Parts: sequence; structure tokens; C-alpha cells
Amino acid sequence: MLNSKQKQELKRLAHSMKAIIMIGKKGLSENLTKELEAALLAHELVKIKFLESAAEDQEAFVETLSKQVKAELVENRGHIATLYRRHPEKPKIEI
Repeated sequence: MLNSKQKQELKRLAHSMKAIIMIGKKGLSENLTKELEAALLAHELVKIKFLESAAEDQEAFVETLSKQVKAELVENRGHIATLYRRHPEKPKIEI
């Protein structure tokens, strides 16, 4: 579980990042989960953008998605959510 200082540092790191994952009307799918798993493994810190066509409740969706991929929610603001999961063997981000 991340504490507030760790979340603050991750928010600072994510500020200049662009969203890697885009979620539209298809919502939660197996392909989305696989794509997010790969992105978290490669980057550890991932921004997700919810498009206008996304029909899901964003807060509930992000909570479900973060549980599925075992990631920590760093921030959920506007149409952007940021997730973090430490790499199991070679962490890139030290917090």
C-alpha cells in the first residue's frame, strides 16, 4: 500500500507522461487487461485515459481494473487514471 508521500512522488513522475491505455465503449475486456499487464511490466507507472464513448462508471471501473492487475491507484482525476505496480524483479522507479 502506498503512503501519501509515495503517491505524491508518483504523481510528479506521471505528470509529464502521456496516457498509454485508452478505454472506450468496449470497456473491460480480456485484451485490455493483457495490454495493461504488459504496460505495467514495461513501465511500472501507467496513465489510462477514458474516452468520451466510455459508458462505464470510471471510479468503479478503475477500482475493478486495478484489482485485476494487482496495481495501486495513484490518482483518478478527470478522464485520466494513473496506476502503479512495482516490477517484481527489476524495479525502475524507486519510491
